[in-house]
Amino acid sequence: MDEDRLPVARLRNLGPKSALMLAEAGIRTIAELRALGAAKAYRRVKDKASLNL
Repeated sequence: MDEDRLPVARLRNLGPKSALMLAEAGIRTIAELRALGAAKAYRRVKDKASLNL
């Protein structure tokens, strides 16, 4: 999918702080997030997770 190459910051309803936390955890594209899945992505950023992640 073409959208998979987009940065996670382009996801609807994902705020800039959450996008930054994902990027700091090494999750920079939608494809990387999709491959990890929600649970693994959350575990990567849990130290900095906010309620809207």
